[in-house]
Amino acid sequence: MNKGFAGLMRISRRAHAVGASSPPSSPPRDRSLPPRDRSLPLHNRSPPPHAARQREPTPEFPVPSSSSTRRDREDEEQASNEDEERRPSKKPRAQYQKKVIMTYEALMLGTRQPARIQDGTEYLYQAARIFPRILGPYVDYDSVLREGIARDGSWSSDLDRPSSKWGPYWEAKAGMPELKERFPGLSFHIPYLRHRPELVASMAKWMKSVAQKSRSDDANRLKDRIVDLLDLPQDVRDKTDRGFRHTSTGRLLCPISLVDQFDEDPDNFCRMVHDMRKGRPRVSAGDYPLFMYNMDEYVPGKAKPGLFKSSIMVACARLIFQGPTAAKSGGATSKKKGKPALAAKMNMSNFSVFTLLYVAALARFTLNAQGQWDDDDGDFKGMEFYACIMTAMAQDGEWCAGISAWYCKQLYGASSGNECADQGPSSHELLMAEFEAEQAEKDAAASGVMTLAVATT
Repeated sequence: MNKGFAGLMRISRRAHAVGASSPPSSPPRDRSLPPRDRSLPLHNRSPPPHAARQREPTPEFPVPSSSSTRRDREDEEQASNEDEERRPSKKPRAQYQKKVIMTYEALMLGTRQPARIQDGTEYLYQAARIFPRILGPYVDYDSVLREGIARDGSWSSDLDRPSSKWGPYWEAKAGMPELKERFPGLSFHIPYLRHRPELVASMAKWMKSVAQKSRSDDANRLKDRIVDLLDLPQDVRDKTDRGFRHTSTGRLLCPISLVDQFDEDPDNFCRMVHDMRKGRPRVSAGDYPLFMYNMDEYVPGKAKPGLFKSSIMVACARLIFQGPTAAKSGGATSKKKGKPALAAKMNMSNFSVFTLLYVAALARFTLNAQGQWDDDDGDFKGMEFYACIMTAMAQDGEWCAGISAWYCKQLYGASSGNECADQGPSSHELLMAEFEAEQAEKDAAASGVMTLAVATT
């Protein structure tokens, strides 16, 4: 029995070998034929007569006909072509600088200056500190980076109209060029960052934290000096006693349209607003406060005259960007050696609408009773305030440019009342005018000679 199973297994193995690659075994020898001459070498022996008539072994599966084979091959080629069309084409890998990307990835690791210096991220930290001062205090860095990297200049013209409200599209379109210009390496690595959304999210989170630290430093600098800067009562030196807890700061935060109502009963007005009582006066983001207005230009019943041209706003801007000396002296900076002013560090020569909004938000925070920064304060919502002002500025580009030019003159121009007397053109201007007159005489003489030569010819 064992011998039979062994033989069956050998047969089975031989059958698999035949089906796989081995040539078919020779048929049994016909005993009627004469015996082979075994004295001859193998290559000289003649094959048996019936070897030529030997049939090929029957395959395990039937071979299809030529027509069906052709049709199957065409179907396979068509299916292969369809798969190639559906398969996404491999895009060329975006170029990047390994050192820069590694620095981006290390941003969240170092929170203190020694760690930032060791990680090589200190220069990025200093660059990011500028962002809230040029983009405003309420920027959504995640939205700006995601939208800006995805679009990278591909902005829809349908939304570029004054009637559009300020939103994520406008914020990204306005903010991304500043980030590309001021954040080292960002512009070059935009194609690469499109494939690294997790890194973009991490960078946005880091930018937000740095912006909060920068805003906190400016707010602390302002809130400690606002009492002396605006000659406020000493009993509001404690910040938690400000806002609508005191009539002096409450009046500065009062909506410009409700100043007459405030003056009728300041204590009751402040009490209603502070306690959030039912029927209280509305102090929302769209109700611009008195401290943002120049009351000499304000026209009752209108909102535009005098808006933003406030001496309080100018004093706060000077204190933030030029230092306390410039704020108290009306623009004159100190000549003593020491820490340079923020405007000098930023190489600041203009004053954009976003910077104006930054100053307005910090000024309002220093006047309210909040101990720590919060975007919202009662009925006032910071993001809504941001959207209201930016939407208003988009309605009249000429008015917006005029406001920026006015602040540039207040901060960087000649101090009011200290301009030079008008004494005519300078020596250089006179010298250049003489050169032009002499050149005109030479040209005229040359033209006359040429005309005479042509006439004689």
